[in-house]
Amino acid sequence: MTATEFVVSGLCVRLSDLPGAHTAGACLRVAAGSSADPVHLWGTAHLTEHIRIAAVTGSGLHITGRTENTETRFTMAGLAEQSESMVGALTRILDPRNTIGSTAFEAERAAVNVESRAAAVNPLLLLGPAAAEAALPGEGLADALRATVDTVGRITPAHVDAFTGERYRPGAAVLTFAGPLPDPGALLEVIAEALPACAATPPPPARTDAGVPALRLPAELDGLLVLTVPVAEPAPFSRSVARALAAAAQTELAVIGRTTVTSARREVIVLCWRGDRRAEDLRTAVSGTLAAARRGDEAMADAWRSGVLRSFQEHAFARASPLGRAQSELLDPPLNPATAPDGHASALPGEMRRTADRARLWRVAAGKLHPETVPQLEEKP
Repeated sequence: MTATEFVVSGLCVRLSDLPGAHTAGACLRVAAGSSADPVHLWGTAHLTEHIRIAAVTGSGLHITGRTENTETRFTMAGLAEQSESMVGALTRILDPRNTIGSTAFEAERAAVNVESRAAAVNPLLLLGPAAAEAALPGEGLADALRATVDTVGRITPAHVDAFTGERYRPGAAVLTFAGPLPDPGALLEVIAEALPACAATPPPPARTDAGVPALRLPAELDGLLVLTVPVAEPAPFSRSVARALAAAAQTELAVIGRTTVTSARREVIVLCWRGDRRAEDLRTAVSGTLAAARRGDEAMADAWRSGVLRSFQEHAFARASPLGRAQSELLDPPLNPATAPDGHASALPGEMRRTADRARLWRVAAGKLHPETVPQLEEKP
């Protein structure tokens, strides 16, 4: 079942009717992530997420927020009879007139600092975004790492207000809802009443990266070997091929970490291994995986088909709950395994070859990622 889409005062609204459901889920996605942070005020998007939640709470419903590189997401779940309260609360996040006092502001600043310290506790959390940025410079893939206690401490209520006014516009957001819809018009009316009465504004200018400091990784990561697999374009087919190649590389030797880092336009899969005495074996194994992808081996095609099926099953399972259905409406649907192998079979060898050519192996040394030489194995006919 697909959602029905509406536009309310510039806000894109997607409603999924689930007759008979006892619960409901709703999500708000705003195109305002860490890559939109003003230079030297890193953490503005994250702090704004906290402030927007604090400004609309009080209804007894819990709102969860998450700031990523290019977007911020707010999610809610509740009983079916709370549907109007849920969509009203999420919509009011976009109204800059909803604010908080200075004491609450400082409490949210402290909460942001507590969450940011998690990366310092686990250095591996820093590696994925740093490697993605090394693979695709200029995409803002590591901007979420730049926030520190000092940068967050320089953010004022005026900065957050300006960020909210520029980025939290109805035209830059999508609201999804999944649950029983006896009267969809009632929800749309609630949304319309909760939206701020303001004129449409153009998107803010792109941030200039002049003065952005270079990232330094902690000494604990020195010696690690890292494979980056960029996705050519944000399309299900390209994404499925990159995931298949990464999965094949992952099975050669047990990885100690894997993550996927995304921007508005690109995506990078990152895997890392310990660079101990097995380093040469690892380089050879990765070389074999890349060579197999360039040749279009049947084993790589099988890995792709398995990955397509797994992604489709995970997507279907996630949509079993109302909240999962609402969240899935913010994502591109995966390839359908019933049609994907036939529809993309002819394009698979070429896409595998291009994906292998974009993959890079790195070694962490002195706090930076350095390109690693990968042995070129002889191509089999």
